[in-house]
Amino acid sequence: MRSLVIAILFVGITFAHPIDVTYDSNPRPTVSDFTRYDITWYGIHLQIKRPFERLDSAMVEIKAIMYDTSETEMLFDVDGIICDSVIMRSAGVETLCSHRISSGTLFVNLPLSFHSGDTVDLKIYYHVTPDGGYYVGRNIHGDTVIFTLSWPSNARCWFPCVDHPKDKALATLYITAPESLVVFANGARTSADTVGNFVTHIFEMNYPICTYNICFAIGNYSFWSDTSSSGFPIWYFSYPVDSSRAYRDWGRTAEILDTFEVYFGDYPFGRYGSAQVPIGFGGMEHQTMTFIGDRLITDTRAYEAVYAHELSHSWFGNSVGLADWRDFWLNEGFAVFSEMLYVEKFFGADSARNYRKWIHLRFRSSGENFPMYDPDVYLSNTCYLKGGSVVHMLRFLLGDSSFFEAVREYTTRFRYKTVVTDTLKAVMERHYGHPLDWFFDQWVYDRGYPYFYYWHQSWHYGDSFFTVLGIEQRNPWGPDAFVTPLEVALYAGPEVLYDTLWIDSTYNEFHYITADSVRRVSIDPNEHILLRAFRLVGISERSIAGKSDNLRITYSNGKLRIVSPSRGIVRVYDISGKIVAQGQVGCGNKAFEFDANLSNGTYFAVLLTKDGIATKRFVVVK
Repeated sequence: MRSLVIAILFVGITFAHPIDVTYDSNPRPTVSDFTRYDITWYGIHLQIKRPFERLDSAMVEIKAIMYDTSETEMLFDVDGIICDSVIMRSAGVETLCSHRISSGTLFVNLPLSFHSGDTVDLKIYYHVTPDGGYYVGRNIHGDTVIFTLSWPSNARCWFPCVDHPKDKALATLYITAPESLVVFANGARTSADTVGNFVTHIFEMNYPICTYNICFAIGNYSFWSDTSSSGFPIWYFSYPVDSSRAYRDWGRTAEILDTFEVYFGDYPFGRYGSAQVPIGFGGMEHQTMTFIGDRLITDTRAYEAVYAHELSHSWFGNSVGLADWRDFWLNEGFAVFSEMLYVEKFFGADSARNYRKWIHLRFRSSGENFPMYDPDVYLSNTCYLKGGSVVHMLRFLLGDSSFFEAVREYTTRFRYKTVVTDTLKAVMERHYGHPLDWFFDQWVYDRGYPYFYYWHQSWHYGDSFFTVLGIEQRNPWGPDAFVTPLEVALYAGPEVLYDTLWIDSTYNEFHYITADSVRRVSIDPNEHILLRAFRLVGISERSIAGKSDNLRITYSNGKLRIVSPSRGIVRVYDISGKIVAQGQVGCGNKAFEFDANLSNGTYFAVLLTKDGIATKRFVVVK
């Protein structure tokens, strides 16, 4: 048995793939290099009979288009499978192929030569007691359920295949099972023929599908259906004793699908479905048939965000798939973003802000510190929570109109295809109008998030107030300076003034003229950016906290004379916020002089040091 038991989150978000069994969560390499042939169809024939743990007399038909005319063998991923025979069909003639299995690879020797573009038809007969991908378990009521869950690379445990999301194909399932059990799977059931006490069910998947998404489940189930506003049928399967609870919990599925169509584009498949299976508090976005953990059915809609998460994978992960596992964040980042969007559209902006706040807190508390691209851990807060935050930051950067236009282009242009991070980047750049290397470099390919240390000071002048807001980055890892738009709220008297700043260096400074003194500043009040913000305290017009000397300033004969309590940088502003002088100063009683042609008026000096920030107002009278 494999050694990793998946941990799960219990509130709001669950990882999309956990199950209550020992499980392998790391993608495995495939034997295919995708250049020699392309799998176009799987026909998987299974006989489900006691003991259910064994798959005897199994067979998979495989159609492939040949690219390499010198190819003499085909390779398939297998794990624990015993191959009984392989037959190739060509021009109506069936030929037995020699084969061998070594190191998780099934080698099939081709007895004929082929031209580029020719189709190869194989029948692989095998048997296996799967150690993953295919499960026989008991649900929360003690009833037996037979089901598959092949993410990320465990389809190879129950049928020979090219087990990688880049190699999509059409598929048909032929499942023979006891007549007393309900069988459901991806796609449409096209027939169900009874022979004795068994029924052979045929399910056609008429849209390209990757191997980990091929699924079925068998057990004692209740069934009902619904239809979305755009006419897509939605099928539901739950344990009979839980049907009333599931009916309420899943009651808004059609409404959520309708909402996602507005923002993500047309639903990409012919139908959708949800099914209750014994995978604890997890979910799995099998194409057109989402599996929902039986413990997520509560009659309270407490886990509706999970249902929205899995439904969104119809666009992100199933239709638009991965060409490279290292870009896994694309699937889960968009799915977590979809949770945020669901909360916003069903519960309002305040709830959405709080949901983003919770996501940011959960990620920062996780302690994870690796890039989203090629992650150290796939089922991680980095791929899920940070990924969702990064997608939302793209929305904040582009604005709703451009962002959702870009998303709809992405889901339409690459429907039923596979992508990498640069695919998304190129689409976003087209709608943003500028290169986005800086954004993807810092958020996707690097680690960390910004640590902002900020201060502000207001000075009275006439009937107004002059305020300086300084924001410094002290990032413990990742880039020295993240570049980002940043919303701030300034509380000035009874008013709250909102501004969106552009942060592009380790220290940025902003100036305001307000009717009242700014008594408080809030950094990112609506939780648009993944960050930490710290207010620098001890700032006053008199001194730096802990220092006995004051910042002393005099001006005469075009010379600005400054005595500083600490070594640092001083900037002098006029009342309009323009810097009129700046330079480095030392410490102690030594005076530093700067050339400064100052007119009569009020000025403000700001001293930045490693110990803090001091400010001083002074008046020039000639």
